[in-house]
Amino acid sequence: MRYMNENNTDDYYKILYKARYYYTQMNVMSPERFYKLIKKLEDVRWNGSIIQPVEFKYYFPSYALMEKEQFQYYIYWRTYALEGNVMPCDASYFYVFIYELLTGVHASSKEGVYHILINTFKEYRNFDKKVEKYLIPWILAYCIINGMFIEKKKELDELASGNFEIWNQDYKILNNDYNNCFDAVMRSSAYKLDKKSNFYLSRKDARIIDEVFDKVFYAISDCMKAHNLVLSEFIVGKKSKVRWRIYQSTPWEGKLFLFTDKIQYQHSFNFAGVNYEYNSKEHTWDKDEISKEGKISGGQMVSGRIYLYHNGEFIAYLVKVIENICRKKAEYKRALKPNYTKEYGTLRLNELVQSGEIERIVEDVIDTYIHETRFVFEEIPVPTPKVIPKKEEIKEKTETKILPYYKTVNEVLENYDKQYLDYEVDVHSYIQGIQIDEREVIDYSEPNTNITKFKKNMKEYADLLGKIKPYEGSYEEDGMILYYFLNSDESREFVLLKQISEDSRGYSLWVDLIKKGTIIFPNKSVNALILMHQIGNADIIENKEWLLVVMTKLWNHYYPDFQREEVLMWIRDYWITYCPDITYEEFKKLFAYQIYFEGDKPQKAINEIDMSDLLENHYLLFFSKNADYRIGKGPTATVDEKGDILEKCLKETVAKLKSMFAIHGFNLDDYWKTVDYEISEKRREPFKRMILSENTLFNIAEAFQSRKITEFETISIEFNRIQREMKYVLFRKRETYFKSRFFVETIGKICELYLRDWLGLNANFKIDINKMCTYYPEIEMLFETGELFDSIRRAVEEVCNRNNIQQSVMCRGSIEHLINYSKKSVIEMDDAKIEFENAMLYGHVDQSRIEEARQVLLTNQERLVIDDDDTEQLSADVNEEVSSDSDIQAKILKLLIEPESGFAAAKQFADSKGVNIVLEIEKINEIALEELGDVLVDTDGMNYYVYDEYKEYIRKL
Repeated sequence: MRYMNENNTDDYYKILYKARYYYTQMNVMSPERFYKLIKKLEDVRWNGSIIQPVEFKYYFPSYALMEKEQFQYYIYWRTYALEGNVMPCDASYFYVFIYELLTGVHASSKEGVYHILINTFKEYRNFDKKVEKYLIPWILAYCIINGMFIEKKKELDELASGNFEIWNQDYKILNNDYNNCFDAVMRSSAYKLDKKSNFYLSRKDARIIDEVFDKVFYAISDCMKAHNLVLSEFIVGKKSKVRWRIYQSTPWEGKLFLFTDKIQYQHSFNFAGVNYEYNSKEHTWDKDEISKEGKISGGQMVSGRIYLYHNGEFIAYLVKVIENICRKKAEYKRALKPNYTKEYGTLRLNELVQSGEIERIVEDVIDTYIHETRFVFEEIPVPTPKVIPKKEEIKEKTETKILPYYKTVNEVLENYDKQYLDYEVDVHSYIQGIQIDEREVIDYSEPNTNITKFKKNMKEYADLLGKIKPYEGSYEEDGMILYYFLNSDESREFVLLKQISEDSRGYSLWVDLIKKGTIIFPNKSVNALILMHQIGNADIIENKEWLLVVMTKLWNHYYPDFQREEVLMWIRDYWITYCPDITYEEFKKLFAYQIYFEGDKPQKAINEIDMSDLLENHYLLFFSKNADYRIGKGPTATVDEKGDILEKCLKETVAKLKSMFAIHGFNLDDYWKTVDYEISEKRREPFKRMILSENTLFNIAEAFQSRKITEFETISIEFNRIQREMKYVLFRKRETYFKSRFFVETIGKICELYLRDWLGLNANFKIDINKMCTYYPEIEMLFETGELFDSIRRAVEEVCNRNNIQQSVMCRGSIEHLINYSKKSVIEMDDAKIEFENAMLYGHVDQSRIEEARQVLLTNQERLVIDDDDTEQLSADVNEEVSSDSDIQAKILKLLIEPESGFAAAKQFADSKGVNIVLEIEKINEIALEELGDVLVDTDGMNYYVYDEYKEYIRKL
């Protein structure tokens, strides 16, 4: 057994280098290479300190995708999992471990691996039920491969009991048996009656839906049959035989030969109600499956389309028809409007819906049932206030739930945890007295939530907020009102807001207690969410600093159960806007956690130097990826096809420069990773996704003062009073490697020019030596003495001689004739930029000059000053056409959603395809607006990002 810890992680991580290289350069994950890595690392265990979780989210995870911190955490997590302690983690870690187990490692016997596999699955599904979809068939396949199926069949059937029940229900419908079909129909329907319908959930006489449901579907089935349509196909699909793919969706599908010679069990079998029929000639299985894809019975062609089974919208139409007719019979105040106008549905189905025949048949069935059973519709009033959700389901009709009775408010308070605040005390003294020994650390990033739809409804929400009335009751009589409010189960934010706007007695009593200094915590955090909205618009107590304390008290109690990640951002915005006398240290002390906000430390660079290629001796890749000039795509490597020899020249150049720098007391490696700082600029709405009235926006504009939050963050505001648009402008200090990138670029260019001189090839590159010497004054003498140029020239000549590349008669032994020296150095402009940035960051500049500084940031970005015979494009061409290739746009979206790559990787990919990244994003948003009614990608003024709610959809593209 080998042991890994913080001190020797690099030694083990080097094993992954080759796999990571092939993936990053060719986007290929080789199962063979993955399996070799598993064998190399199977005996590695963690014996270092505890490691906090590191994010790792990929659709097909493997070692090749792991950064060093992720690899380190995986070995740590795996060590504990092998001991039976399966901890919560990103599912990608779990799947990599499962992939390992499926190959038979980590135990001395097949039985041992099976037990680890089963136990890990059972433990992890407590955190993520979705893994059942994959793990159950994989465990089945493991038993088939290793001849354990008969022995383990009972345990496997227990694992798949839920799947068996679903299969049974669906199989009954395939055979036109609609008894007890409600659950199967709800799974198929786009409209979830049992979750969305107020009528079904709140009215006792709505039980008629359950009682007629099966009869109605029998009648609809007969009706559709008369029109040559099959109802079961729309609900569940169509039974078919498909080839069973062993280890489907794992790296080992079709690669079993890597770790096994033969599949031990070769017979037909039944598992979870599904028949698997063995084909002895091909040594494969065909299994029963309910297919959701194919041409439906009786489907005519329209515009060349083939119609799919399983039409959730049509089933939703049927469910709404049933509910609407029951609503009509019950004289319910609101009617539904069932509608089905699917343009690409079959003509036969569309004609049947439009004829109204289905609605007539459903109404006949319901009328017949009412007549035969003498069913009486009567609304049974709910005795509790409107804020109280529907009563808990009563298992026995005769059983009555006995609730406690509290007459006074004080009687309720005696039975609940509460905290008291004295608003007369100086708030600074209160904060000074807070003592928390150990605080859990939280790294908080502001969420990129799409609020387009939210803003459309902002006025409606603000009106509801304005309807909440202050408390006017009696503490001696309203004990039960408070009790019902505190125990409400409603968790939907805007449903609760509407209920409170109509009957605010319980909520307003709770707020009144807070006004008096008593904080009591309702069961659901959504009530605190409504209060946050209210505090953002009105002072429920006069002192805003104490209001900040109330907000943090609520957050401390409910975290991490708030539905909205934005709540913590709201609290910080409230402090920034309304509490200038509370220091940042005091503000952070209010929390029960040690919270690090985005501006608490310098942001990570978006142009960081990637040293991995240099460590792996991929020199051409290193010089291409870490400079604005892509030497690997330059004329020498592409047009003249001298990429191989250029790679060797770069390698020799690095070796000679290391020696020469060392002689002068310099370390070349320091120049690859020179860190500086720049100012990043981000714009966002204040109190993003909080309900804000128009008056509140004016109040924020009046109260806000530009302020320095930390040494790394300053904030100001932009407010358009005419359009009523407001933005916070956040200036944050960010690491940058622009000097190192320029150093890499210059060395690479000089090396390439000496090679072109040797070959007798023309060039016209721009190299700014003055800028280089300004960035690195200590090496100016190396240019003046000619040592730097001479080292690179000798490196190129030695490589060419070793490889029998004949020197051209045009060779001059110098590159002066190939350099187009820039007439004007941009150093002066860069210095002005840095001066402005530092002034803004540290507050040494008047407010009137902030806009000037912002313009410097926008217009004076680092630009490449190299050129090569007019063939090298230095910046995005504004006339560049947008790609029509949807694959390119899909790839851009996938790169944008990955935290490890983001916009920088998406831009690099777009450049490699010859398209403009900004124009591509605009095109993506145009298409999304047409198809979804919303944009997918937004910008904060610095980077582009994808809205969180669309990321999972994009991953499946």
